[in-house]
Amino acid sequence: RDSGAPTQQINDWIISRSEDGSIADSYTRGDGSTTIENPPAAGQLYGIAQDSRYDFSDIERERFNGQAVLQFRPVDTLTMTADYTYAQNKTSELRYEQTNWFATPLDQIIFNNDGPVATAVFMQENNNGSKDIGFEQTNRATKDVLQSIGFNAEWEVNDAMSVIFDAHHSDAESGGDNPLGHTATFVTFGAPVILQHSVDYRSGYPIQSYTIDDSVRGNGNGVLDVGDLGSQVARANISKNDSEVDEIDLRFLWEADRSKLTAGVNYRNTDVLVTQTTTQQDLGSWGISNPGDIEQIAPGLVENFCLECLYDDLPVGQADNAFRADATELFGPLTDFYAAQGNTITVSPSRNAVSEEIFSLFAQFEAESEFLGKRARINAGLRY
Repeated sequence: RDSGAPTQQINDWIISRSEDGSIADSYTRGDGSTTIENPPAAGQLYGIAQDSRYDFSDIERERFNGQAVLQFRPVDTLTMTADYTYAQNKTSELRYEQTNWFATPLDQIIFNNDGPVATAVFMQENNNGSKDIGFEQTNRATKDVLQSIGFNAEWEVNDAMSVIFDAHHSDAESGGDNPLGHTATFVTFGAPVILQHSVDYRSGYPIQSYTIDDSVRGNGNGVLDVGDLGSQVARANISKNDSEVDEIDLRFLWEADRSKLTAGVNYRNTDVLVTQTTTQQDLGSWGISNPGDIEQIAPGLVENFCLECLYDDLPVGQADNAFRADATELFGPLTDFYAAQGNTITVSPSRNAVSEEIFSLFAQFEAESEFLGKRARINAGLRY
């Protein structure tokens, strides 16, 4: 199954309270030039978005499963059954993002004051051509595998009595399946060329707009292109989940005309192991210390594309010149280059294991009868 998903999102809203009808000084110019329309009232809560993001995900899913059953009856009173089940599910996502984040202070803010929280619905910020617009690339992939083998034998001792034996072993594995074996690989880069940018939520959708000047920290050709891109951070998530279940069940059944007795023993052992490792490495870091390094270190791996063209049903702002790449292809060249420069990789591992063993004896009695002319049913059981 192949699908695509364009999304619009906000990373976070900062909620504060206005003490005197003003907003926090960090949002306004020190010279008082910031214009604010419909400011919050004294004592009112107000919310300001940290950023605005456009994303597109290419998603693939593949499932394969099968089952085999073998049954044998050597005599009329004995039936033996063996079965094997296999299921595999693979999912992958290539995700491309454009982010306009606000360094603050802002130059224009318009609030919507219709509700209990004054919400910033328009924000505009002037920059000097060195603030960046972000483009994070993600490659997520997982593979889940289930295998189960079982055996069952039923012996009819006589018309009223039977013995049933059942046993199975099952195991399931889930883990990363992208080309690097990661559950998710993230490579973040940006273009430090923003002269001014804004986002407008008044239509109900985030409408981004920006103007560039790549003469300060870009390649100076007047166009937002791959040559303006500088690396920031590379991250990885490697996770694995292993589960095993072994179970044996032996029970005796006795049936009369209107009653039934079941008694038996059950054993079950379950083991679960979950491991996870996350890594993070500064490349050019969030400040983009080396503009242009994407094309220098990993030439030809990043391409321009029209992100806004993928939004068929939603209004979208300025995203006609975005960038996409496979994060797993960028990860190696960039991390190796910056490791050689002394940029260390932070590794955070975790391991959690659970083992459970259950042994039980049980008995259950069922009967149907009459009581005071009414139909009655008895169901009683014990378990240890």
